[in-house]
This record gives sequence, C-alpha cells and structure tokens, in this order.
Amino acid sequence: MFGGTLAFGTPWVLTGLLALPALWWILRLLPPRPRLIRFPNLLLLRDLLPNEQTPSRLPLWLLLLRMVFAALLILAASQPTLNPRDPLPGAGPIIMVVDNGWASAPNWSDRMAKIDALLNRPGIDDREVLLVTSAAPANGDPIDILGPFTATQARERLAGLRPQPWRDDLPVAIDRVSDWITAQSNMATPTIYWLSDGLARTMPAERAALRLIANLGDVIMVRAGDNSLPVVIRPPSDNALDDPINDGDSNMLAVTLERVIDDVALPVRVQTLGSDDRLLGDQTVIMETGIKDMRLELDVPTELRSDIRQVRIINANHAASRVLLDDRFVRRPVGLIAGGDDRSAQPLLDQLHYLRQAFEPFAEVRGGTLENLIQQPLSVLVMADIGTLTPDSIDRLDTWIRDGGLLIRFAGPQLANASGGDSLLPVRIRQGDRALGGALSWTEPVKLAPFADNSPFAGLTIPDDVTIERQILAEPELDLNERSWARLADGTPLVTAEARGKGYLVLFHTTASPSWSNLALSGLFVEMLHRLMPLSAGVAPGQSAENEAPANLAPIRSVDGFGTLTEPGPIVQPLHLASFEDTEIDPHHPPGIYGREATRRALNLSARLPELTPLDTVPSGMRLESLSISPQTALFPWLLFAALMIGLVDWMLAQWMSGGLSGRMDEISNRWRPTRAAGIGIALVLSAVATHGAQAQALTLDEERAMKVTSGTYLGYVLTGDRRVDEISHAGLDGLAGILRRRTAAEVEGAIGVDIDRDDLALFPLLYWPITEVQADLGSETVERLNQYMRHGGMIVFDTRDKLEGGLEQGGPGVQRLRELTRNLDMPPLQPINPQHVMTRSFYLLQIFPGRYAGGEVWVERTDERRNDGVSSVMIGAHDWAAAWAVGPDNRPMLPVVPGGERQRELAYRFGVNMVMYALTGNYKADQVHVPYILERLGQ
Repeated sequence: MFGGTLAFGTPWVLTGLLALPALWWILRLLPPRPRLIRFPNLLLLRDLLPNEQTPSRLPLWLLLLRMVFAALLILAASQPTLNPRDPLPGAGPIIMVVDNGWASAPNWSDRMAKIDALLNRPGIDDREVLLVTSAAPANGDPIDILGPFTATQARERLAGLRPQPWRDDLPVAIDRVSDWITAQSNMATPTIYWLSDGLARTMPAERAALRLIANLGDVIMVRAGDNSLPVVIRPPSDNALDDPINDGDSNMLAVTLERVIDDVALPVRVQTLGSDDRLLGDQTVIMETGIKDMRLELDVPTELRSDIRQVRIINANHAASRVLLDDRFVRRPVGLIAGGDDRSAQPLLDQLHYLRQAFEPFAEVRGGTLENLIQQPLSVLVMADIGTLTPDSIDRLDTWIRDGGLLIRFAGPQLANASGGDSLLPVRIRQGDRALGGALSWTEPVKLAPFADNSPFAGLTIPDDVTIERQILAEPELDLNERSWARLADGTPLVTAEARGKGYLVLFHTTASPSWSNLALSGLFVEMLHRLMPLSAGVAPGQSAENEAPANLAPIRSVDGFGTLTEPGPIVQPLHLASFEDTEIDPHHPPGIYGREATRRALNLSARLPELTPLDTVPSGMRLESLSISPQTALFPWLLFAALMIGLVDWMLAQWMSGGLSGRMDEISNRWRPTRAAGIGIALVLSAVATHGAQAQALTLDEERAMKVTSGTYLGYVLTGDRRVDEISHAGLDGLAGILRRRTAAEVEGAIGVDIDRDDLALFPLLYWPITEVQADLGSETVERLNQYMRHGGMIVFDTRDKLEGGLEQGGPGVQRLRELTRNLDMPPLQPINPQHVMTRSFYLLQIFPGRYAGGEVWVERTDERRNDGVSSVMIGAHDWAAAWAVGPDNRPMLPVVPGGERQRELAYRFGVNMVMYALTGNYKADQVHVPYILERLGQ
C-alpha cells in the first residue's frame, strides 16, 4: 500500500494548508471554555483582585490536535486516491486483441479483470473501442474485428467471451486489425492492447504478424506471470499397450506431463477416470526444477486398467488438461463357445444367443471353435456347458488366463456329468446336478441372496422374479466363502471365482440359457457380465480388426475451453475415420469423443500441440504491461473518518476541561446521555461510510443481504459456478417458497444464493446444494464453516442430480463428486428415510420423495431426538428437486418431470413443503409415533 502512487481529485483544495499558520495563531488567542466551580459567594468577594489578569491559553497538545483536525479536513476535501489508474495513452481508438485460444483459460478471470480495468481508465469515454479475438468463434463464424463500441458496450460484449478449446490464429486477427486501420482516414494513432496467452509465436506467419502489428500504432503487450502458464497432459502413443515398463506390466498406461516453465518445482495432481466418470486413481507428482516434461505411469489397480476412459489434471482448467482414451488403448474382444447340441435353429434355446445379446452392447463378440479362439487375441473367453477338455487345451487356456485373460464358464448337463472335472474350475464340483423345482421336486426354485460387499456384483439390484431351478454344487472347502461371488438364498454358491496370475477364472453354477434358470432372461444377467469385463486385460491396437467400423464418427461429447466435458454444439460435424489423424481441431471438430459405444475415437487437443515455449521477450516495437492490477483506493472516507473522530475527541476533552463531565451522578447522566448516544451514532455512521468508500473497488452487499435475510425467512442455495444450475436452483426454491406461502403458515420470502466461502451460513435454516463437476474443492476454512453450521442446527440438502446415471444406488458421477467434496467434512452416520421418520408427515403424509426424477432412496442423519431438536443436519438424494420446483416468470414449470408427469411434480412440491417444515419446526410431530400406545393405555 505504501509503495503505490498518490493522486488528488481536486488538488486546488490543498491550498487551504497555507492557512494553517493563521489558524494556529487564532487558536492560541482563544481561551478555553470557563470552568464552573461551585462555592459560596463570599469567597469570591474575599479573593477578588483589582488588577487585570491575562486569560489562560489553550494547552499546546490541544492546539496541535485541532491543527491536525483542520489538516485532515483539507486533505479529505482534495479527494486523494492511492494507486490511481493512469489515463489511457494516445488520442486515437482503443483496439484490444485478445488471445482466447486454449492457453488463455488458466488465467481467464484475471484477463477479464484486466480488460475491465482498462475500460474504466480515465478518458475512456471519449475513445472508440474495437475488439478482435485470436481464436475462431464457437459458432463457426470467421475471425473479425468488432466495433467501434463505447466502453459500456465493449464491456457488455466481453461479458460473454470464453476461451476456446483449440489453437488461436493470431495472424488472421492482426490482418483484420490492419485492414480496419487502412480503411480509416484522418484517424489519430490507435492504441493497441495485445492480451497475450504467454506462449511464444514461432511460426513464420506469426512472426510476420507481430512485426506488422508493431507498425500499426502504439502497441502494448499484456502478459501474465510465468506461474499462470498452462501444464498439459499428452496422451499415450497408439502403441502404448505394446510398450512394457520396468516392472514388465504391459497393461499399465503412461501419459506425459509437460509445462512451459521449469524454473521451480511444481506439484501436479492427476486423476484417472473410468466409464461413467468413476474415479479409478488419484496421484500427485512433483515436477522438479529443470524438469519440463515427465512420463507418468497411471497408478490404477490391475483389475480396473481396462476401464480407463479419461486422465485429467486437477485445477488446470483448460482443454489440454484432459486426455480421453478410446478403443485404440483398451479393447475387449470376447470369444464365445458352447457345448451340447447345436440349437442355432432354435435361438431361444441356444446358450450362445443369450450370451451374444448380453455382450454385444459393450464388446466385440467372436465365435468359432476352441482351437480357433485360443489362437486369437482375446480379453474374455466364455465357455457354456463345456464338459471335458484336452490336456493341451487346458494348458494353453491356463497360460492365457495367467497372462491377463478372463475365462467365464457356465454349467450345463455336460459339465455336470463330466467325471473328475478339470483344473479350469475355481472350485471342485460334485458330479451330477441339483434340481430345485419341477413335478418330482420337493422344493421350490430358489432366489438369489444379496451380493456381498467384496463381490464385483456388489450394489446390483436383484429382481424378485429371478430364480434358479437347477445348479451344480461345489464341494465344501475351507476357502469356498472367499471364492463365492454370488449365492442363492439357501447359501449355496451360484458364482465362484479364482484369481490366477494376472487373470481370473469365473464359474456360473447354472446355464447361460433358460433351461436351468430364468437368470439369462433378466437384465441382471447383462449387468453381471458387464461388471466382470474390467477384470480382463485390453488388447493392444492392431490386434482387432475394424472392418465393421463406421466411416463417419458422430460426436458423443466435447471438451470446452475450460476442459469440461459437455454436449456437442449444433455445428459440430462427424469425423471421417479414414482421415482421423489429419483432422484439424476447430469449431467444427472440437476435442472430444466421436463414434459410438462400440467404436469410439478420442480427439485430444494435447496430441496436436507443438512443444510449449514461453514468450520471454517483448517483440520489437511493443511495450510490456503486467496482467496484474493494482487496486486503487480512495482515501477520502478514511481521512474524513479520522478528522471527525479527532473532532469528537476534542469535544469530549473540552467538556472535561470545562467541568461539564463533573458534578453529581444524576447531572452527569442527564448531561452525558444524549451526547453519548449522538457520539456513538456518529461513530457508527462514519465507520460504515469509511468502510463503504474504502471497499469501493470490491463493492459487496453483505450488510444489505444480512438485513434482508434477517427481516424474513429465506431458503438458501449454494452457488456452484455453473450459471444454468444456479438459475434452476434459484427458480426452484422461489417456486417452492410460493407454494409454502399459499399452502402453509410459513412466511418464506424467497431464495438467495449463498457463497459458502464468504457468506454467513447461520442466516439460513437450510441450504440446497446441487452437485456439479465445476465446483472447486473445499478449503479448510470452508470445511470448518460447514461443520459449525451443521453442528448448530443447520441442514444441508445435497442433490447429486444423477438419478438417470446411477444415482446413489450405483454411484453416479454426482455421487462420486459429492464424495470428493465432502471427504473432509464431519459427516454424520446416514440411513434411508424409513416410514416412521418425521419427514414423512411433517405436513403432508408421504412415503416417496420424487423430484424431476422418481425412484431411489433419500438418506438422512441417523440422529438423536435430543440433538438439534431431532433435525437431520444432512439430507442426500439424486432426484434434482429444484428442477421439479422451478417456475419461470409466467409461473409455469420450466422443466419436465419424468416419468410421472404433473402428479409427480405435485408430489415433489409436497416433499419440498415437508422438508422446509421439518427444517423449521424440528421433530414436534415425532410424538405421533406413540399415539397408538397412548390410546391403548387410555382404553385400559
């Protein structure tokens, strides 16, 4: 602060300082106020002196105090400003060339703040402003210069500007500037601001463009510091799976981290994600000083490596910070073979028919004889009712399993009657089979037991109608429990497995057709096989033919300028598979995933970037200006506050010296009470004025918000940073507030967005928190604030909004992100809402709690009624409640609800009413649980 510059808004007022000497002499001549002393009047006559006395003068310290008071008032009137913004140089138009390619994203907010500061410099209102971006617009329009605008219009245009996930084209942008300047006549020299992304321009066309712009006017290059330059992650090579690493594990993938500056050690956090954005690995590495790029082996468990789909750098926030992996890196060909009679003419009786239907959505299915399949590169081999195998086949299959293959076997008559079995079974089996139903059976078909937590099938929902009529039995062994992945309700194993080397051997103790059970007819059959796929090793590129791959690959998901996966835009076009490697990343082909689920191709920006080089020298003909902003501070309110506080002290001292503060206690009280109230009131008002003025550069409405919130009841929602999600949250809670006002006695005023890092959480009875991917991790201070809020009666409603993607039951992407956000929070033990919970009757009688999506459970704290009045501090669901409550300006629902229509929306509103009444009133209705027992006792 003390090293900045100082300017005065009205410097002529400083001439008042010349009057301070005259004020000095005037104050010296003025005596202090006469002091009142109570004494008998005869004493006055006795001590009366006839000669003239010199009046007493002001003490020196009081004189200096008043001089300081006058000087502060003069300085305040001159309107001084610390670190004032200098006027823009020149007199011609202001042209802003903004780099908004992928490399500009890491410091995008700083770049926008710098532009806003430039557009608020003195003299900007008299200048024309023109804008040109160096990256092609996302709508496919060509790069062009925009304007001229006023400063206000330019700020409005820049509000919607975003970084693009492709390289910029600076030569084209500079050509547009040159063409515009050439077309003007009698124009003053323009001032050109080039907001560089900090990367060197090494191409001949780029160097020529920089020489051209240097001759067009007064050019100022704005560049950020080296610590904000991007770190990129480059994908594995196409033959990554063929390159063994030191430990010989050829299934481990490795990516490359590269940075621009290597003069300091840099920690980099990398996450590996699987299908459905499931977190597979999280590791932090240190790029030591002098290391510009490093190879990073992905630390992922062996059984999950085949499921790797993304690798990203946490908090990098640009398009080259995320690498997408496709079928070139992980392939899962599945071979199918069945024993018994050939029933291909009767597909509904053929085991291979049900296996093909189950595997084809997510694997490459191959058929043939066992000898032919063994010779092919396979990830999974499925043998349905294969009885006896030759010793040579057993040895070859055992070697294949130990190298990472997955062998899945299904029972049947041949396997049941095979004498002695073979070594390719995870357990020893009894000869013959066990019938559980039929005309001659004493028992009924048996249902499946819930899957254990250590089973790959854990979390799958078992339909009630799935039953097993016949199975083969395993011989009792000490480790049979450990090898059992699925059991029947009577405890007998249904699926057993054994790990061999790098692979697995799995046995289903029933058939793959409906002959022994109806498992093959259920969706559970497909889900169980899908869960087994990650246990297999992928096949390297080139080992799987692509004769059936589509010629054109349609876009599936795209990466935006901040490195976030989004839905493809309207102008995104399919990729031609034949020319995939030569495809240029642009608005028509942004980075992302193209193709279909069976044949996918990842278009990664980092794979097409040249070596990163910093722009460490200022091009000839330009001046350098930092991207950082020195905030200007108006000193007027501080000086005025100091002057008036000194004046208040002077007045109190004058009262004390004159005896105005002495005397009897009641006179002191009567005399001081109004002055004390006035002094305190003045001090508070001046303090508020000073604080308001001193923070003029970062104006907040905290006091106004606090007064607004405390004057009524408001529902709070957490600001996520995703504008669309925040708008839906506001509209949803506003709509719910309207329902509460119309149907209940609760006077809920509306909804207010809450910044959990800054705002006072205690002002809100509950917080609605929609989970999004863009939310930053919680800091330690924020974690403590949230813990305090929950401990002292606050209620947080977490909504993962991912019911259609798995929700709480299957760990959808929202659930994964919720686990990351709350890993440091003091979360209480949770349980699903049971039929006796107060939430089911706090206003309406409810047993389901739908939102935009129906189904699934809602989890609350397993709390004690004596703590926080029995109100749960946490509620978790995946139903997207705010979307169901949201209404537009016309009071109509903004979004549809599925699948229940308007009846489901009404139930969603009733759940919202119950939730708010529960948060506001606690468990006062919990005594209704005891009503039957009370009535019973009264009857006795």
